[in-house]
Amino acid sequence: MSSDSRAMIRHPRLMMLDEPPFGLSPLMVERILSVVRTLVRDHGLTVLLRM
Repeated sequence: MSSDSRAMIRHPRLMMLDEPPFGLSPLMVERILSVVRTLVRDHGLTVLLRM
């Protein structure tokens, strides 16, 4: 299990992402941002995103 998955098990209120799309394909960037949007919308998570 990845450290990101383990962190989500505890239902955090804040997630900090440092350059998540760096070096990824545009399709993967869109998928990551889609998951982030879902977490914000459905779970009330606050996300600090540094691009």
